[in-house]
Amino acid sequence: MSKNENELSTAVDNSMIANFKTREEYAILLESGAIPSGFDTPEKLMTVVQMGKELGLPALVSINNINIIKGRTVISSTMLGAMLKARNIEWVWTKDHFTEEDGKIVTEIEFEYLSKVSKRPKLAKFSISWGQMQLAGYTDKQNWEKYPKEMMRARCMAYGVRAYFPEVLMGMYTDLEMVDANEQNYATKLTEDGDIQIIQDAEEVND
Repeated sequence: MSKNENELSTAVDNSMIANFKTREEYAILLESGAIPSGFDTPEKLMTVVQMGKELGLPALVSINNINIIKGRTVISSTMLGAMLKARNIEWVWTKDHFTEEDGKIVTEIEFEYLSKVSKRPKLAKFSISWGQMQLAGYTDKQNWEKYPKEMMRARCMAYGVRAYFPEVLMGMYTDLEMVDANEQNYATKLTEDGDIQIIQDAEEVND
């Protein structure tokens, strides 16, 4: 194996990436072919790895779960649940259905966590309605028309985390929130777990 091939094969090791300092080192990582194609410059990789470090995420986890959309770093909506679990915050959907009155979705999530004051388990509930999202102008977007329940869940999770556990997101938005804030339609897919995932090599995602 040549020196260059050896560099490329080892560049995707998490501990190695964590020690990368220069643009040239991140350029080698790009050449490895093991990075989502939406990342087209070393600077984007450096930004994402640094942001992940501040959130307590390993480098490769950051690269696969943090996007850059319209100049903003955003965390993938599917990563939020894992970030809560890492902080011993359990969550469950307690309401997720169409109401009989207007046929529109109401979504509710319940968080269970350990109180920092009393050291006892506590429950916190957060809910959103289809009417709220409609008033905000989201529901006529392509993703909401294709995946209404999944979009409601993703938005309820993001809002709930930001309301009760702001230290998890540290002011960041999720990718689906940022998509809703833009006029373009972004390419997405529904994963086997029922989560909506932005296709990272879509032209609009990292331009």
